[in-house]
Amino acid sequence: MTKFTSEELKNKTPEELAILGERNHPNSAEGFLIANEFQRRLISSSPKIIQWYAKPAGLILLGVVASLLAVALWYTYGPR
Repeated sequence: MTKFTSEELKNKTPEELAILGERNHPNSAEGFLIANEFQRRLISSSPKIIQWYAKPAGLILLGVVASLLAVALWYTYGPR
């Protein structure tokens, strides 16, 4: 059975990683290294999606809506 390091796996293509993953047992040290490399590539390649309320225009919209709600509550239940 071949021994390799995580540094050697970084240079491998996804096809080569798949072949190594099939040849090595998932609970062996090599299997763990291959699984970790797959996870690292998935995390680094996935785009970060920013929700609408985290963008500047969304924050402004939420601020305006919150202000209008506060004013409506003030006029409805405020001091008389």
